[in-house]
Amino acid sequence: MTAWLRALPTSVRFATMTSSAFLVLMVLAGVVGYREFRASLRDTIDERLVDVAAVQANAVEGTASGTSPDGELLADLAPDAGGGVTPSDIEAQILTRDGAVLRTTQGLEGVAGLVAGRRLVRVAAGVPVFGDAVIRGEPLRFVGTAVADGSGRIVVVTTPITALADAERTLLAVFGPVALAGSAFAGLAGAWISRRGLTPLARMAAEADAIGAYDLSQR
Repeated sequence: MTAWLRALPTSVRFATMTSSAFLVLMVLAGVVGYREFRASLRDTIDERLVDVAAVQANAVEGTASGTSPDGELLADLAPDAGGGVTPSDIEAQILTRDGAVLRTTQGLEGVAGLVAGRRLVRVAAGVPVFGDAVIRGEPLRFVGTAVADGSGRIVVVTTPITALADAERTLLAVFGPVALAGSAFAGLAGAWISRRGLTPLARMAAEADAIGAYDLSQR
């Protein structure tokens, strides 16, 4: 492989190096930018979900499991037009400390507990946890928080994030071609710079060869 690369013209090797370096930088910048973009899209929704989950946890606190109808899980949710979350889109679960479903609203019927694995440990420590899930083909954002009555129960609140998922897919669809086009341009620029920079050296080498050949012809 090394011998094959060395056999290539210097301008081609320089173009490959510049193109590869640019692509790596674009990928790194894209990953960082995508993570920041993704987090910023969720900040407002997460804040609202935490508020809703806190209200639901307070409503559940001190009640026995199964003493209230499922439909009352979100009965005290007030509309909040500016909060980024539509009350009619919100669904909820109440889980045991090990993630089993105790109660759920209609939209999450038959769905396993959304808080699982390491998130259960964090919730048990009193830390709200966030995550994404796809339920019946619809992307959801959820938050889980513990009920502060010593029962170990967990309240989970969800809301659809279809618009956010579409925005993220659009960003990825645009970034890919831009990165490839930029990498190709960097390769062409590298080849042009290499050729321009090596032209004087090639001229000097040709003149040296000519001088050497002339000297040999005089002997």
